Amino acid sequence: MSEWQAKEICKILQCELPEQLTEGSEFAGLFTDSRQVLRGGLFVPLVGERFNGHKFVEEALRQGAAGALWSKEQAGDIPCPDSGKLFFVEDVLQAYLLLSKAHMDRCKVKAVAVTGSVGKTTTKEFLRSILDSIYKVVATVANHNNEVGVAQTLLSLGESCDVVVTEMGMRARGEIARLAKIVEPKVSVITTIGESHLEILGSRHEIALAKAEILDYGDKDGLAVLPADSDFYEELRQHAKSEIVSFGVNEGVEADWHLLSSCHKVAYEGNKIILGQEVLVSTPEGEEEFFLPVPGKHNCANFLAALAACHYLGVDADNVRLGLRRGFFTDQRLNMELIDQGRSVLIDDSYNAAPRSVKAALDVVSMFTSALKDKSLRRVAILGDMLELGPESDKMHSEVGEYCAKCGIELLICVGSLSRHTQSEAKKYGVETIWVSDYQEAEELLPDIYRPGDCLLLKASHSMQLDRLAEKIRKKYI
Repeated sequence: MSEWQAKEICKILQCELPEQLTEGSEFAGLFTDSRQVLRGGLFVPLVGERFNGHKFVEEALRQGAAGALWSKEQAGDIPCPDSGKLFFVEDVLQAYLLLSKAHMDRCKVKAVAVTGSVGKTTTKEFLRSILDSIYKVVATVANHNNEVGVAQTLLSLGESCDVVVTEMGMRARGEIARLAKIVEPKVSVITTIGESHLEILGSRHEIALAKAEILDYGDKDGLAVLPADSDFYEELRQHAKSEIVSFGVNEGVEADWHLLSSCHKVAYEGNKIILGQEVLVSTPEGEEEFFLPVPGKHNCANFLAALAACHYLGVDADNVRLGLRRGFFTDQRLNMELIDQGRSVLIDDSYNAAPRSVKAALDVVSMFTSALKDKSLRRVAILGDMLELGPESDKMHSEVGEYCAKCGIELLICVGSLSRHTQSEAKKYGVETIWVSDYQEAEELLPDIYRPGDCLLLKASHSMQLDRLAEKIRKKYI
C-alpha cells in the first residue's frame, strides 16, 4: 500500500484540485473494487464492456473512500455525485496507468517486459524464478497482462523491490504501445509471432507490428531480446532502439543464445509429474547445461529468451540453475498429474490455445509417452476450438487434425463447431475420432471412452471451458 498526496495526484494527472481537499490531503492507496473499500483510499472507477465503476463512486465515498476519479464522458448518463472530493479526468484507465507509472518510478526498479503470440506467461515465469535467485522480484500475477493487470502489478511494488517483470498482452494495434509507454522497459522480450488474434488484426505481419510496439518504447540504453527463428526477425530488429540479442532453437539459424541439444526426463512428486529436459545451450560465453522443469522445444525457446534477459541483468549460470531448481508452475498450462490411482495421466493445458501451442502440447504427449519405460499408455487428446484465427481458421484446425496423426494420437475428442475440421482431417489419417458440441457433452461421454492407462491431453481456447472438464476428471479419478 502506498500513500498519495492530492497535489501529487493533480500533477501526475494534470487535473484540478477537488474543492474539499487541500494539496496536503493524503490517500492511503488506490482501489478499484467498490465491494472492498479502502478507507482513506482513492477509488478508481474502471469502465468495461459490461460494467461502469462510476455507478459505485457515491457508495465508495459513503463507505469511507477519501476521494475518487471521475470522467464525465465515460460516466455517460450516470449522475455525478455532489462531492468536492472528485478528481476530474478524461480517461480513468489512462489515469490509473499514469499513477501506476509514478509509483514504479519512485520505487526505482528495473523493468522487464514480455510479449509474444504464445509463451508469454511461461517466459515470464522463467524470468521470475531465475531473477529471484539474486533479486527481489515482482511479476505479473497469472496472465493478468492487460492495462489493468499491468497497473496492478506496478502498484504492488515495494521500496525494496529490485526488478518488475510485466507480461503484456494485446488484441489490437496500439495496446502494447500504451503499456510500453508506461513501463518503459529496460529489457524488452518478444517470444514469437504466431497466429493469435488473426481475426482482429488480419495478418501475421500486423501481429508482428503490434508486438514490435514494445520495442518502440523500450529504454534506449537497455536490451531487446528477439526470436531469430521468426520470419519477422529482421523487421523486429528495425524497431529496436537498443542493444539487440537473439535466441533460437532451430538448426541452421544463427543466434546469440542457441539450443544445441535437449533430452527429456520424467520425474514424480506425489501425484505431480515433471516431464523436464536436460538442455545444452550455446551462449556468448560458451556452452552451458541446464535442467528445465518443463518439456518441449517451444519451452527451450522460452527459456533462452529469459536466459538472455537474465544474463544482461547480471545473473550467472549457477544462479540460473538455482532459480530453475526452485521451479515454477502455472495453472492449466501443461499441468501433468497421475490420476486413477496412478494408472493414467492427465495433461491439463486448458488455459488457451493457438495452432502452435496445440501442436506443442501434442508433441509433449508424444515425448512423454515415449520417455516412459512402460510405453503402454494410450494417447488421448480432447481438443476444443481455437478462436480468433481469422479467415484461415478452418485450415489451421485441419492442420491440427493431421498433426494429431503425426504424434500418434489414438483417440481424438473434438469439442466445438470449428473442431469439426480437426476431426475430419484426423479421420483421413486413421485416427479414431469423436465430435461433441461442448465440454458438457464431453463430460457425459467420458465414462464411455476413458480406460485405465490413458494419457489425456486437454487443450482449447479458454472460452471453450475445458478447464471445467479437467476439474471434473480430477474429482472423479483422484
